[in-house]
Amino acid sequence: MITMTLVNIFLYVSVNLYASTGEVDWSALSSGQIEEYLQLQEANKRGSDLDNLKTAKDFLINGNTKMARFHLEQINLKKSPVKLIRNRYMSLIEFIEGNYRQSLKLISSGRYNDEKYYKEVCMLRVLNRMALHTLDQDRVTKRKVDKQFLGEYRNCSVNTLEYSKTQHYWLDTMSRFKTRNKEYLKGSEIENVSFAISSLDLTRIWLKLGLYLNKEELVKSNIKTLPAKMYQSNSVRELLGLMYYRLDDLEKANEFVEGITSPNAENIKGNIRLKNKEYELAFGHFKVALLKKENSINALERAIPLAWLLGQWEEGIKLLSRFIKPGQDERKKLALNTAFKIKIEDYKKAEEQLVVIERLFKRQVPQEVEIMKSYVALRRKKMKDLAESSSIACKRHDGVNCWIQMQMSIWENLGYTIEREENIFSDDELDIESLKEMAEISPLKESVIIDQKDIEELDSQKLQIDPTIL
Repeated sequence: MITMTLVNIFLYVSVNLYASTGEVDWSALSSGQIEEYLQLQEANKRGSDLDNLKTAKDFLINGNTKMARFHLEQINLKKSPVKLIRNRYMSLIEFIEGNYRQSLKLISSGRYNDEKYYKEVCMLRVLNRMALHTLDQDRVTKRKVDKQFLGEYRNCSVNTLEYSKTQHYWLDTMSRFKTRNKEYLKGSEIENVSFAISSLDLTRIWLKLGLYLNKEELVKSNIKTLPAKMYQSNSVRELLGLMYYRLDDLEKANEFVEGITSPNAENIKGNIRLKNKEYELAFGHFKVALLKKENSINALERAIPLAWLLGQWEEGIKLLSRFIKPGQDERKKLALNTAFKIKIEDYKKAEEQLVVIERLFKRQVPQEVEIMKSYVALRRKKMKDLAESSSIACKRHDGVNCWIQMQMSIWENLGYTIEREENIFSDDELDIESLKEMAEISPLKESVIIDQKDIEELDSQKLQIDPTIL
């Protein structure tokens, strides 16, 4: 025990020597001490990797894929013994963000085919292949993906059956949709209530299945058979709340999600408020949903327009930065961000972004972008840019920009003119009340400069022309 303590002290001194000089005095260490030093270094490195894995897992569970990715990227793929676990977590992130090909690629290594690893990744493989089927439109490719999916599905079902509390009810159902089983698509499984109510997990899947197939009426007609204990589950109440929301029974929908603070429940509450045009309350519910799941697409898609509607410009910019959706048009996203920047009067940044947008649209910019260009040029007092943008917008029948074109012919620099603080009219010259009052009409008195009679007399006189002048 004393010997080990001395060795540890000696190693500690050696490590500190390395920290200060950049070198370890290997000559002072025996072969056993060198081996122990290297093991200590390896243990420290492994401990750091495990810490990053644990932190990434926490962020992943809470829906913060950005921070989870950051911690996973700290792990050295070439040397780390936790490479397989790291890639599995990274694959989950790619799947959540809709990058199905990359997600599948990360867990397609032959090492994952080992039985002890395969059961950890096979379900994710199945889901990725299922998602890729909808992306691959070519018939030959689709048949190939179908075949790969069925093979993966069968292998995964066998290897993970002991871990499924529902005997792979959901996976089996999804595979039937995948292979286009017509009876399932009609909703025949919804009527199999006796099997569905045998456990809470099966009930949840049964309700999800009904919502997935848009068979809310069919589900509603069968929920009377659900045991009372099922209604104690928050997840079941969420699903029933969504069902009644789709059926436009907002009162019952609200009753089912009342008291539940999960992201799904908050989104349902927000949607109900939206339908009732209670915009501030709806915005509050969506923000609560985003606190619990920061990448909730449902919440973001509704919160961003509400931020604009309620004048929450700074909040809108923050929400927009978190909006990541497969297939989204980045040009439109940048244009919306620019509109928010204009609202907070950050015209310099808006101008920089408009240059990028114009390049992305290959100079064929939409009318809304052209109007933003015109306004930013006006506020930045760049008359040349304003003349160009307002001219284009005017030709596209935007009345305000036609007015700007007219005003530019009057004022030297319209940008400076609009920022002048002087009153356009004095208080006693013109106001609304004076326009409403009755006024006495008196004829205008014209000042006579040349009498009309003199003009007529001159017209009647004969003109004598001296021929010598010609």
